[in-house]
Amino acid sequence: MKSFPCAGDARATRQRGLWCAGSAGKSTNTSTGTLNSFHNGKGCSMVKIANKNGRGYVKGCWAFQGSNVFGRWESRACYVVYSYGEHFPMYAKIRGAWYANKDKYSVSTSRHQSQYRPDEIIVDALSTECLKARIAEQVDGDLKEKAALGI
Repeated sequence: MKSFPCAGDARATRQRGLWCAGSAGKSTNTSTGTLNSFHNGKGCSMVKIANKNGRGYVKGCWAFQGSNVFGRWESRACYVVYSYGEHFPMYAKIRGAWYANKDKYSVSTSRHQSQYRPDEIIVDALSTECLKARIAEQVDGDLKEKAALGI
């Protein structure tokens, strides 16, 4: 498979599809009991949440926006949780297996990593660049599969 240096590069960003977790955009905020969603600019509605409630959204692989953290489907088989933007993916669930970012970025990102850590077993801890490349590889593979199917 062809690897890209970073999921945030122009090619990967241009090719990224509109993969949304179906129920996530119309969810009720569990802490307030109110509908609290917004459009993220990529075709998905995302629920605004408090960071303390984030782990449940990660467990369900639901699209969400926390305080400087967000999670979304990058392709039909790749769910990613980011801290402070696409430059720092914290966790990625790729084809059912969880991967973690082993790099340190800041005190607040370390706090995000503990708040949003998946409950499931993490298969591997990768550097930021390796995790971004693995995400980009999955997105590219899904796009090729869609093209082959004529979708």
